[in-house]
Amino acid sequence: MRSVLQLIRSMFSNPKKLVVVLGATGAGKSKLALEIATRCNGEIISVDSMQVYKGLDIVTNKVTKEEQEMCPHHMIGFLEPKDQFTIVDFQEQTLKIISEIQGRNKTPILVGGTNYYVQSILWDFLLKIETNSELSNENEKERQKMYDLPNSELYQMLVNVDPKSAEVIHPKNKRKVIRAIEVYNQTGKPQSTLLEEQTQQYGSSLGGVLRFPDACVLWVQCDAGVLEERVHKRVDKMVQRGLLKELKDFHEEFNKERFVKGMSPDYEHGIFQSIGFKEFHNYLTADESVNEAMKDKMLKEATEQMKLATYKYAKYQIKFISRRIVNRSNTIPVYTLDATKPELWEEKVLNPTLKVLTTCNVHDFGNIIPEQTLTVAPLLNSNMLDTEGKILQTCNHCDGIMVAKHNLESHLQSKRHKHNYGKWKKSLSETSNILEERQQQLSSVDSTENEDNLLTNTSTT
Repeated sequence: MRSVLQLIRSMFSNPKKLVVVLGATGAGKSKLALEIATRCNGEIISVDSMQVYKGLDIVTNKVTKEEQEMCPHHMIGFLEPKDQFTIVDFQEQTLKIISEIQGRNKTPILVGGTNYYVQSILWDFLLKIETNSELSNENEKERQKMYDLPNSELYQMLVNVDPKSAEVIHPKNKRKVIRAIEVYNQTGKPQSTLLEEQTQQYGSSLGGVLRFPDACVLWVQCDAGVLEERVHKRVDKMVQRGLLKELKDFHEEFNKERFVKGMSPDYEHGIFQSIGFKEFHNYLTADESVNEAMKDKMLKEATEQMKLATYKYAKYQIKFISRRIVNRSNTIPVYTLDATKPELWEEKVLNPTLKVLTTCNVHDFGNIIPEQTLTVAPLLNSNMLDTEGKILQTCNHCDGIMVAKHNLESHLQSKRHKHNYGKWKKSLSETSNILEERQQQLSSVDSTENEDNLLTNTSTT
């Protein structure tokens, strides 16, 4: 029966179309992608840099086995936890999968939170250098050596070979620093120079021509307050489902040996970059002598830290979509859907989506779309991308922290900056008062000396 239904659906679908579902963590993009796939003979491709790894299903929030049985899913759980997997690896494998899905007369649906990966599929903008799979063992060892270097030393290596890239890559972003150094080592040219050449070729600061100009891009959104609440509830639910055991088992299997050797835990490779490991580090590594009350406190603090980190990432996802997908010179139409109220899902999200898919010639849903369904217009491209905005600025009030220019205003309004600025201002005021008092003392001494000199002169006379 199912095969018959799929055959009927395929008669009304355009397999050459690509559907992309964007959205922040907790917005509802995975739910929408599943609804689309089951209605238009689709197959889902996960666009998540952490879900490609085996295990940690709770931490990485993988779709359930039941959901995966509803339609084929790709790019989920096929790598070992510590394997390196780059955006180039993802791009090559995903483009092949898209072609295979379309070859089966089915609709490929991209969905996930790693928007940089989405960007690499929609636009051909990546620098053409060797991928990880082609690197020799010698180069792999060299990369590992770079990962083991202190951030300051590694960053100086980048400054030496590509000072322009060093202006826009944060010293603590080890992955991007190493990537830029590798580009130089493999091509003999600075990454910044290659990107400038790409910009001149394609007329865009982001570079790259559109691979899928007719792609249908959907952006699931919701109010900030609602999104934050959903993120908090999601973390609480993850804890209830067994997050702690999952983290502890992985920690003991992969990091315990490092502790025995006196090495710090590895949170910069493979799946260990997932939000959760760093936040629960103190709890996971707590000594057995720590009492239960203290452990409960550490657990509560770790949970709160994970909520903060997850919501911070969700806000970053929204900013990335806006800056690098919607507002670029060679963008494609992006349709927004309001998922703020779950009770209005069909009215505000599902039915408008079916209408958009019909309009974009992805699938003809015909008469099943209610007449009163909202018509969603694509977002207008404001093309406000500031290429200079990525240049790093140094805040001398906050221990020399480096902040991207377009984030500077947010940093200046942050509690951290205001606190440090207040301390600096108070210190400046105290210094000013000391100098003023000292000046008065000196003036008093000068005045006394002048009076003494006057008396001496009068006496002599």
